[in-house]
Amino acid sequence: MKLSIVIPYYNTNALIGRALDSLLDQDLAPSDYEIIVVDDGSDDEAVVAKDYARRYPQISYFRREHAGVSAARNFGMSLAKGEWLYFCDSDDYLQRQVLGRIIAVAEERGLDMLHAGRLMLRPSDPVPTPRRNFSNVSETQTGLEYLGNPPYDLTWSMCVCVLRRSFLEPLGLLFENISYGEDCLFKLQVLKHASKVAFIDVDMYYYMQNDVSILHSKKQRDGIAFAAAMTRSIEAKTVLIEDPATPAPAVLSLKAGRVDDTIGLFTNVLRYCPVQETIDCFSRLEALGAYPVGETKSRKSRIVRALINRKHLWLFLCRIYHILPLKLRLRT
Repeated sequence: MKLSIVIPYYNTNALIGRALDSLLDQDLAPSDYEIIVVDDGSDDEAVVAKDYARRYPQISYFRREHAGVSAARNFGMSLAKGEWLYFCDSDDYLQRQVLGRIIAVAEERGLDMLHAGRLMLRPSDPVPTPRRNFSNVSETQTGLEYLGNPPYDLTWSMCVCVLRRSFLEPLGLLFENISYGEDCLFKLQVLKHASKVAFIDVDMYYYMQNDVSILHSKKQRDGIAFAAAMTRSIEAKTVLIEDPATPAPAVLSLKAGRVDDTIGLFTNVLRYCPVQETIDCFSRLEALGAYPVGETKSRKSRIVRALINRKHLWLFLCRIYHILPLKLRLRT
């Protein structure tokens, strides 16, 4: 079997049909790939996913107790039989008729990982014409070279790449069970070990940005867990930054990413956590060597960075923010 596709499912009954339809309309024979839907203890009945699994032999449906998207993906990986592995989220979908040729290019190049492009859309947006330049493939790089000099804007999503399972399995890599950023941590480890990575100029993935996103709700529902996940991402980047084997361009890329993470961490902790959590964040990042915050190019980010790097001023702003009436607080 050429390909295993893992879809974590949680309360997306109204959307998963679109994802499955796009995966069924691919340039692969039904016997060449499997679609593993892992229900992470949904509150809904997963009627659509179960119906597709009954009608199409290449689709399997499994239900587990709720443990988060990472556990669902890890379980799906443990069942995979394909030579290649792909992750798709149940509320997004793929361009039709692309996976077969993408896998063919990855095999021809002997790659560990092949990246593709994505289109980011809101439900009301018209769908633009996607790129389909299958012959436009970048030079092969190591994973760390790719991190430092990506031929296309690097995204941390795992839904824009295919992985060779024989490369991945001996590493024993799993998605960490955190509330946000599990893709980033997983991809960092993949890129650290991959010796052959390339990019294909095909918009494989349609990433749907909902007005009430999962990420937004996570911030509000459990801000402290969100802060811990962001801190874990900063820690992982710091480990690679300090590794003498990491090439200089990758170090620069990682430092830029760490700055973005840090600014995002502090601005969201301000909104969704008590002031004590901000104090704790300063302590954790100082211990990691990630505070004061490094340089950033964006003018807006430079202003926020300047405020964060004045610890007492930032804490004063946090205290003022939390005594304001709710209707006057910043909206996100």
